[in-house]
Amino acid sequence: MRPSKKHIAPWCQRCATALICLTIISSSVTAQETAVWAVDGPADWNDDFHWELSDGSAGFVPDGAFDDSATINNGGTAVVSGAVPEIVNLNVGDGRLQIESGGDLGLRGDLAAGNAGRIHVQPGGQFNIGGSTVQQGRLVTGGSANVSVTGDWFHLGEWQTNLDESGNTPLQVGGVFRVSGNLEVQPQGFQPTLGQSWDLVQADRIEGRFSSVSPSNSGTPLERGLSYFVRADGQSATLEVDNALVLSVRRETGDVQISNVLGDPIDIKSYSVESANGLLSPSAWSSLQSQGNASWTLANPAPTHLAELNLPGSRIFEVGETLSLGNAYTGQTALPSQEDLVFTYTTADGEVVQGIVEYQGAANDLVLAVNPFTGEAQLRNLSTVIDTPDIKSYSILSESESLQVDSWNALAEQLGQESGWREARPTAGAISELNLASSAELSTGRSFDLGTVFDPDGTRDLRFVYSTVEGEVLEGTVEYVTEFATGTILGDFDGNGTVDLADFTLLKDNFGGSDAIFAAGSSNGDDLVDLTDFTLLKENFGASAAVPEPATLCLAGLAFATVLLGRTTRGRLRV
Repeated sequence: MRPSKKHIAPWCQRCATALICLTIISSSVTAQETAVWAVDGPADWNDDFHWELSDGSAGFVPDGAFDDSATINNGGTAVVSGAVPEIVNLNVGDGRLQIESGGDLGLRGDLAAGNAGRIHVQPGGQFNIGGSTVQQGRLVTGGSANVSVTGDWFHLGEWQTNLDESGNTPLQVGGVFRVSGNLEVQPQGFQPTLGQSWDLVQADRIEGRFSSVSPSNSGTPLERGLSYFVRADGQSATLEVDNALVLSVRRETGDVQISNVLGDPIDIKSYSVESANGLLSPSAWSSLQSQGNASWTLANPAPTHLAELNLPGSRIFEVGETLSLGNAYTGQTALPSQEDLVFTYTTADGEVVQGIVEYQGAANDLVLAVNPFTGEAQLRNLSTVIDTPDIKSYSILSESESLQVDSWNALAEQLGQESGWREARPTAGAISELNLASSAELSTGRSFDLGTVFDPDGTRDLRFVYSTVEGEVLEGTVEYVTEFATGTILGDFDGNGTVDLADFTLLKDNFGGSDAIFAAGSSNGDDLVDLTDFTLLKENFGASAAVPEPATLCLAGLAFATVLLGRTTRGRLRV
């Protein structure tokens, strides 16, 4: 291809250099150039106009034939959609390299990816590295993506592996795969099941371990009681789906239980529950030792750490078995962002496993509940400890644009224009409403159905932000659930708009039940049907769940967008 006028000088210089090299009999090395990515993108790697030299002059597509290296350090995205010239070294310090299906990039030398570097190799893409790799940023691979390195690979950052149900092409490392970073797992359009496995890494030697192995927030969740495990034999690492112990925490009572939900029996030698925020109670902890198991030894219990060890033996958790650890949780008024329990146990054969932690009951926050399979969303307050907020505005945000505007049931439509609510130009990335004239109180037990605002095929990256009449801008909690409260007032279990004898009969029939939804009598969201629910029903008996009345309050100014998307603070608790 004839070079453009803008690039004629460097092109001629390259040709001259090549001709001189051909006429010299003794070995020689050309001067190395570094091509610098110069556009935001996403833009084509194989375009001279998208590169410049380190001094800011007109550049060219880097080419190893001229001993070129490349740098992406401007936050932009370089897209490799076909075969491009091999280069020497590549530095992705602050930006993104995206190798699409059919794309092929090779390095003779090393790859360095900084903390802000992003490398995404899509299925069908090829990325071959002749030297070594230091990866501090984020790597995304999976399926038939082919990534290989001749030397060592230092994995220090984030690695997202996108699982294909039919299999996975492992990362090929000719040297040592040294791992200390995180692994994030995202299935592509299917739900992994017990016993499934995928090849992850093939290397001359594997050293270290992933600091965490977790499902992606946007991926299909595993069945309760299942978890991802990485198991290595020194030269290969495999990702497996296996059963793990579950630590269940009831927010309102503080009750903590260990369960083996499904799969095989699990034999443990030790376990620990940790909370950096000090949300544990040693005095209320019912340890295995205190339950008559003398072979278990306590390990200096504290509000930040509960642990015990069995030196001479072990404890088998049969499938379906549940063990109570007492009311060891003290986070009854904690916000979801403060809930930080970590559950770890060691099996009898020496494997260290990070167990599953699940919180049950109503979150102490204003919640956007989303059914990820239907797209339905509900704005609700089921907590009995947060301040009853008067809402002036709210926004639902999605960086991946996974919102469905056409099926949004806005408050302006539900309450009418006279309520003062106004929509703010909804898009697939943000839907918002503002009420300049008044507000709406979201007292305990109230909820608003917002329609099917989430695309079930989209990414689960929703954020929920709201503002109050006091001028606070708060980040609410997003929960992906499969059940919604059917009433709009505590005690209205059958959803007919009134707390009456039918609701009392329903509560009486289910009294003492656990794992109960709102429609079964659990009005405060703790999954139990107990005296608390009876008291709430008694207090609201005869009440009708009318549409919430707007609380009149005039506010000057139209700074909604600026305030809503600016600095956020956390919610408030009753004390």
